[in-house]
Amino acid sequence: MCRPDHDYSLPGAYFVTICVGDRRVAFGEITDDGMHLSPAGNLVHRALPALEDRFATILLDCFVVMPNHVHAVIVLGARELVAGEESAMNRAAT
Repeated sequence: MCRPDHDYSLPGAYFVTICVGDRRVAFGEITDDGMHLSPAGNLVHRALPALEDRFATILLDCFVVMPNHVHAVIVLGARELVAGEESAMNRAAT
């Protein structure tokens, strides 16, 4: 549950859960052999690590894709911008 008094833009490790709308099973299914990703699940599985390339100061510590949701630990402020490097937010604004 979110704390209304916390500034979530502050550096730190955040446990994030993202659910599919109406909790539909969209990312795959769990069988005796484990999680089998659907095309949408594969897309999410590839997109999450790419967040580190898009946002220079975050680190994706770990994540798991489940049939109708994703869990991730994202660390804000984990990496420093290199001199002369601009964040994705700054690039998008220009």
